[in-house]
Amino acid sequence: MIKLENVTKVFANQETPAVKNLNLHIKKGEVCVLVGPSGCGKTTTMKMINRLVEPTEGTVYIDGKDTSTVNPIELRLNIGYVIQEIGLFPHLTIAENVATVPREKKWPAERIRQRVEELLNLVGLDPQVYGNRKPADLSGGQRQRVGVARAMAADPPILLMDEPFGAVDPITRAKLQNEFLRIQEQMQKTIVFVTHDIDEAIKMGDKIAVMRKGELVQYSTPEELLSAPANDFVAKLVGKNRSIKRLHLIRVDRVLGSNHNVPVVKKNTPVRKLEELVDGSEIGAVLVVDERDRLLGLASAVDIREAGGGVAGDIYQPLPNTIGVGATLSDALSVMLNYGEGYVAVVDKANQLTGIITLGFLLGLVKEDAA
Repeated sequence: MIKLENVTKVFANQETPAVKNLNLHIKKGEVCVLVGPSGCGKTTTMKMINRLVEPTEGTVYIDGKDTSTVNPIELRLNIGYVIQEIGLFPHLTIAENVATVPREKKWPAERIRQRVEELLNLVGLDPQVYGNRKPADLSGGQRQRVGVARAMAADPPILLMDEPFGAVDPITRAKLQNEFLRIQEQMQKTIVFVTHDIDEAIKMGDKIAVMRKGELVQYSTPEELLSAPANDFVAKLVGKNRSIKRLHLIRVDRVLGSNHNVPVVKKNTPVRKLEELVDGSEIGAVLVVDERDRLLGLASAVDIREAGGGVAGDIYQPLPNTIGVGATLSDALSVMLNYGEGYVAVVDKANQLTGIITLGFLLGLVKEDAA
């Protein structure tokens, strides 16, 4: 899909190449993450793909066609581009921002409207609620979702993403990463993703290109990168806790099952029955769901003792330490640490409880991997 062949870039008044003799092949539908320290050539490499930067030497191919023979405006209209600062037009509504490229391509108005609604729904922003708002009315995470929607508006086969989630807090960042991976499962775009964060690279990439001083040091899968770093530089970049980093590679929905002993009860369950269940609970509490198995919260042993009677729906407390089914085990560990709990509840998009991940279960996986 994308091929860089002997590509070098030397900027004016600089003797050292920003990118040196780079050869890289990205297959259709792959997420290729460019990672490395500041100034290693990641963003320059990305910008040579859509000709925001012209190579000094070498050739960039897309679908076998030399991009230097394509009109650069036409080329960019067929490549989605997402940057850290998002770049939304502040005077336009959210719907108008998403519609930017389809308007430039002169799509019919009704087709644009349908596409905007489809994409806003896809990124979790109700078009009826957010479509007519301005970017200033949204949070940073919401604006970033709009940026992703805008990049996909004309259904480009290629997305370039330059530190797209770097400007938001860690919890929002994890949610955006998971949302994007969910979208990618449906869309199957070819994506070039730039980051300086090796953990993000491991989580997001099908392939990882490690760069240093403009050169490609290693190009491999996340698993290969963790198990066989090419040299000391890569080993240092990956770090020592490789067993923990492998948690980025496992989604929680792949390991849910009988890895815990936590009772789950309906909200109309009598409190007297909860007393029997909580003693055997791994977390010293029972989880409470409604008649459709949507998670309501939890009732601890203290809550149950103090209640004296009634039903579970009267005494449960909210449960903030939850994650979605598309999250990774690393996300699960982060939420546990953030809330100081030894477990997280896993819920689907309808907030239905699908299972529990406990700290003991994660520690068991890490020990097994390290053995």
